[in-house]
Amino acid sequence: MMIGVLSLLVAGCGEGGPALVEIEGTVTHNGSPLADADLTIVFNDGLTSTGRTGADGKFTTMTNGRPGSPLGTGKVTITKQKVAGVAGGSGPMKPEDMAKMAAASMAGGPGAMPKSEIPEKYMNPTTSGLTIEVVAGGKSKNNFTLALTD
Repeated sequence: MMIGVLSLLVAGCGEGGPALVEIEGTVTHNGSPLADADLTIVFNDGLTSTGRTGADGKFTTMTNGRPGSPLGTGKVTITKQKVAGVAGGSGPMKPEDMAKMAAASMAGGPGAMPKSEIPEKYMNPTTSGLTIEVVAGGKSKNNFTLALTD
């Protein structure tokens, strides 16, 4: 009996923090997969999960450095920015790209400022219109499609 109770306590504690469920999904923009976009899910209890889409628009999430998201309803924001005049345009910037952007900004050049590649309404949880409900059951019950349009 004592071993069973101890097992439950250890399983419930894990690495600390809330219980998380693995989720996955796909983000599309005007019907095409949206690559290299960052997404944030803000849950009603204040917890936040984050993820990044791959080349195929697919994502998974992390919460407090752990894979998954907490159970509950969350509002979703998605961002994808391109820096005009800088090689690559999206994804991690190289130090030389950051230096170019800083120099252009100091010179008053707006050309190196980040521009959204998707409508800006998706950058705000109150205007995105995107919500998800994470339920118990793992990826099989938590596979989301987030379709963005202009």
